[in-house]
Amino acid sequence: MQMPIGIMALLLAPGAASPTVGWLLGLLFGACALIVLLMARRDWALALQRRFPAVARVKAGQILLDAIPTYGLRPLLASFGVSLIFNALLIGLNICLGLAVGAAIPWRYYLIFVPLISVSLVLPSFGGLGVREFSYMALFTQVGVTPAAAAAMGLLFYAVTMGGALVGGILYLTPAAWWKPAPDSRSLGVEQP
Repeated sequence: MQMPIGIMALLLAPGAASPTVGWLLGLLFGACALIVLLMARRDWALALQRRFPAVARVKAGQILLDAIPTYGLRPLLASFGVSLIFNALLIGLNICLGLAVGAAIPWRYYLIFVPLISVSLVLPSFGGLGVREFSYMALFTQVGVTPAAAAAMGLLFYAVTMGGALVGGILYLTPAAWWKPAPDSRSLGVEQP
């Protein structure tokens, strides 16, 4: 669901990226949209399952084939909206990281590159290390960012992500007694008006 932001950037600034990047974004978004629309109807999902039985044999594939027709498009559109908000925040964070390392490039490049970097993180790696930095270097060096600054952006993004995870981990590990709810006014003997 991250591709619409990149597509929007390409529509707003057609010369912002190489044609290869534009075709890659369009192809990924089109394939995802087509699959979701095909599976939104129960009869189409069953036809897709008959046409590609290997998808149904994989447990995750069967879950996906069952879920979309069961719930319909409304929850998918809601999750799509949440995804757009999340990705807008992700792009904002990357713009701040770019400014921190001295990469003064137009914001439209972030709209194109950040979704591609997010998709690249599905490749097997240890926490995305290496893949993320290579993606930052491969994309941002096309628009004049030095390889060192691009790699630094990737490492800073990893540091910010791990910092947030560390805070969440500490809160998760704290004793439950610290998180007792505050007593309500009735248990304190205060009369209600």
